[in-house]
Amino acid sequence: MKLLTFLTSHPGKTIVTGLWLVLFCSLLQRDFFIGEAPVAKVQQTIARAEASEYHSLYFNKKKLGWIESIYRDENGLQGLHQTAHFRLKSGKEVHEAGLDLDATFTGNNLLQEFFLKLTPFPLTVHGRVTGQDLNYTLTTAGTARQSSLHFHSPPRLTLSRREWLLTGTLRQGDKRRLPGFDLLTLSGHDEVVEYHGRETVEIGGRMLRLHRFSHVTGGKNLSFWIDDHGTTFKEELPAGFTLLRETKFKAHEMPATAVEIPPTLSLLASGLLSRIQDKTP
Repeated sequence: MKLLTFLTSHPGKTIVTGLWLVLFCSLLQRDFFIGEAPVAKVQQTIARAEASEYHSLYFNKKKLGWIESIYRDENGLQGLHQTAHFRLKSGKEVHEAGLDLDATFTGNNLLQEFFLKLTPFPLTVHGRVTGQDLNYTLTTAGTARQSSLHFHSPPRLTLSRREWLLTGTLRQGDKRRLPGFDLLTLSGHDEVVEYHGRETVEIGGRMLRLHRFSHVTGGKNLSFWIDDHGTTFKEELPAGFTLLRETKFKAHEMPATAVEIPPTLSLLASGLLSRIQDKTP
């Protein structure tokens, strides 16, 4: 059964709930890949464990919220704790939305276990990988349902640290195929990442020379920029969002006024809720 069909059991579906789902899928769709990805430099990620990274989410240069990622060692495995907070405005009402994710993975980014919690509606997902199967339990409104997914290769977790993309000799126009995982449908899809060389990008008032990669998602060409260590400094997300790497202080600094939900985004959220409703058994 599709993951999002469970959300219809929550009685308080509103346009803000739909918008949060758009945000959630935009953010996490970038994080899960399956299959064989280059991992030659993955041990460098382990060396940078116990580190924190901060990113802010923007829409039309207006800040919606922040994401904090903490990497740590966990008994021979790598751990990730990710917290996200967003503030959205619809009419005269201001709504808070949040995400908490805990995941463990091996040194070559093979996903082992994860626990995900979304707010404001009560929804949690607990998943564990056995071989090539992902078994998960989704709990919402006090009701727990179990399901599983089978992949042709063990699921791999790809993060804001992407040093494996810089392996070998990179030339402008080089492409790499990544089998991906679509959270909207819980199905696999192929994604091709293309290298465009170095570009000068302004991040937080600084001019940085970064590697630019692009991929096509939902029919749109989206780009992300990483440094020589593979750290993501800027990323274009579906639905017009932009993710920027910032300091902890700047990331946690929220504007005094919440961002008004754009009409186009409201329509997108309405369409998503309609598709969810259509899938309800």
